[in-house]
Amino acid sequence: MMIVYATATVVCTHFSRNTRTPRELAFWGLVIKFCLLPFFLTTSLLIHFLGSYLVVPGGPAPQALFFLPPLVLGNYIIMIITSSHGFAAIVRARDEQLISPETAKKHKRGHAIPIADLVSSIRVYILLHRLDSVAPASAQDA
Repeated sequence: MMIVYATATVVCTHFSRNTRTPRELAFWGLVIKFCLLPFFLTTSLLIHFLGSYLVVPGGPAPQALFFLPPLVLGNYIIMIITSSHGFAAIVRARDEQLISPETAKKHKRGHAIPIADLVSSIRVYILLHRLDSVAPASAQDA
């Protein structure tokens, strides 16, 4: 199920990155990220509890080692895939010169780290929302 969802997300991002505004891409990236947040938190708790078995003397370490790497890898992959809309929004905003290359680089780095990607997604959306709300006001003045 998650592989189908991940594939659909990447395909949707690929086809919508040139037709949507950066703000729309950032918004949908944030929506997708919030939709998968319960999954991410649940697997994070499983990782935490299984990880504690690794340090307990006499604990079921072989069983924990069997489940832990796929959980960690799956958790990280899902969060990176949910960042695809965010990456597309950042690249598009940078190409349209809405944000500076340094800002784009900082937010791209934030999207690549699990927990920080949620904060970075929120910040990108707020930044692009502010830029969109300022642009029509300056267009009316001209």
